[in-house]
Amino acid sequence: MYQVTRAILEVEIHILADSNVRIGQVIGEAGFAALVRVGYDDSSEFQFLFDTAGGTPALKHNVGILKERHDLDLSQIKLIILSHGHWDHSASVLKVFEMIGKPIPVLCHPDALLHKIFTSEDGERHEIGIHEYYKESELEAKTEVILTKKPYKVADGIITTGEVPRTNEFENLTGHLQKIVTTKEGKEHPDQIADDLSVSFQLKDGSVIILTGCCHSGVVNTVEHVVRQTGSSSVVKTCPYKLVGSSGIFDVVLV
Repeated sequence: MYQVTRAILEVEIHILADSNVRIGQVIGEAGFAALVRVGYDDSSEFQFLFDTAGGTPALKHNVGILKERHDLDLSQIKLIILSHGHWDHSASVLKVFEMIGKPIPVLCHPDALLHKIFTSEDGERHEIGIHEYYKESELEAKTEVILTKKPYKVADGIITTGEVPRTNEFENLTGHLQKIVTTKEGKEHPDQIADDLSVSFQLKDGSVIILTGCCHSGVVNTVEHVVRQTGSSSVVKTCPYKLVGSSGIFDVVLV
């Protein structure tokens, strides 16, 4: 268990891009991004971006709406965390740098930056990873890239899952996800999406919040992993990216 010097009082998540638009003015897209603001008991806070959406104008437009409605923008984020390497979660990393006027560190699993190829029924191969938008070398030339398969302490009380063990057979990859390959050392292999990660927040009362992206590792696998990782079996809420609503100290806000 990671030791903390300050305790989390609240976790605020602003969904910046999503395919599910429920209010006017914001733009939907086939992607996901969320601004996460964590408040501590010493009145400090930590902000990061979880995923960067799918490369359309939606992210920039919706950040403008966020500024108007909540007086928040991306200027205070210290880190970008990529839940995995599919384009709809990772395409806009370089655009975020442009939006805030500076590069910031990017944290992800090493496999998130590999080629990911989906073959459709007509036999056509489609790149569904980052490589239509930027290359790993281009990203590394611009900023610090933290590549790790292990859990990573982001800030006090905030840790990534690292690779999530796939222990439940009912959460195996199915459908189109079985048709994706990735390239390692010049050879193609079925992509098990090992790069899928989530973020957990351990609150002052010992309970835990889990923020996921697509959660290709499986929600049950992820929750069980976080329980082992944090030592807490009190999971306040898991947050797949479609969730909208609020509950107590945990707020999910559509911009």
